[in-house]
Amino acid sequence: MGDDMDKKLSETNSSKNIIEPLKFVPSGDAISNKKGSFKKKHVALIFFLCISFIALIYVFTAKSVTFSTSPISNNISVTGGLYIKMSDYYLILPGKYTFKSEKQGYYSLNKKFEVTQDQNQEFDYQFTKLPGNLKLVVQPNIHVDVEIDSEIVNIKNGVINNIPAGNHILVVSANKYFDSQVPISINGKNETQSLSIDLSPAWAEISFSSTPSQTNIFKDGEFVGTTPVSVDLLQGNHSLVFKKKGYQDVQRNIDVRALKHEKITDIHLEKLLGVLNITSTPSGASVTFGDEFLGTTPILANVIPDISTPLLVFKEGYKQHNQILTVNSNTKLNKRITLSPFLAKSNLKWRHQMR
Repeated sequence: MGDDMDKKLSETNSSKNIIEPLKFVPSGDAISNKKGSFKKKHVALIFFLCISFIALIYVFTAKSVTFSTSPISNNISVTGGLYIKMSDYYLILPGKYTFKSEKQGYYSLNKKFEVTQDQNQEFDYQFTKLPGNLKLVVQPNIHVDVEIDSEIVNIKNGVINNIPAGNHILVVSANKYFDSQVPISINGKNETQSLSIDLSPAWAEISFSSTPSQTNIFKDGEFVGTTPVSVDLLQGNHSLVFKKKGYQDVQRNIDVRALKHEKITDIHLEKLLGVLNITSTPSGASVTFGDEFLGTTPILANVIPDISTPLLVFKEGYKQHNQILTVNSNTKLNKRITLSPFLAKSNLKWRHQMR
């Protein structure tokens, strides 16, 4: 039994002393691996050095460029070439570029610029506000015409759109009202502002009555109304003509003041004279018409119209001619009269001579 223990112990010691062989690597492959590793590191180093060199050249060649906008915008971009954005400036090579910037409520900036050889350069840009809108509330609620800076503008649903930001002069006009001129300041940026305007009447109510009535009134050749009537006349001096058939026209100048209402009742029209044309046989007869002696025939005379008036035509040696005539206004009445001689008186004289 002892021998068996010794044998097992001997085998155990032998297994511990066994030497394992290493894997054989040919010396040529090891050298090749070392060369490949060295080559990659060398290329990377060269690439890094080239990049560093280029960056160094860029840093020394590029110019420091600062951009500012009014109002300030953080939305800025540069196109047209390579640039490096630093904290508060840009490194840009000399050349031509485009600056772009946006800000809410303003037109976008799109500006060409050129970087020169100067080391430090600044570019300042001004934003322009977008136009604004104006809502007009006009009293009374009537149709109006609107001008801004002497240019007619369109108004839709009471709103004027796309008014450039800034100060302007607005003029509101309406028929029979005084113009309203108002300075306005437009904020722009697509904002809609409101403005209330009260228009003042530029007329007065003038009432007319005349003798006779139913007289037509004309202003500058245009029919205004028939008396009695009330008309609205604009402030200022007006020349009116009152006309009625058979009557002489009456012209009246009226000075109107806005909102000063008047009643004009002293409009009197005279009838147009009639014309009486009288011839007689024999001629040379005397003529009276009413209480007025008109002259001797043939005669053409103006007479008072529309009145029944006695006409008397007489000539020595002839019987008088009496008649009631009415000459209408603005008409001509032709009358031919033959006078009869006193025959009886002549016969008595002849008989007396025979005796």
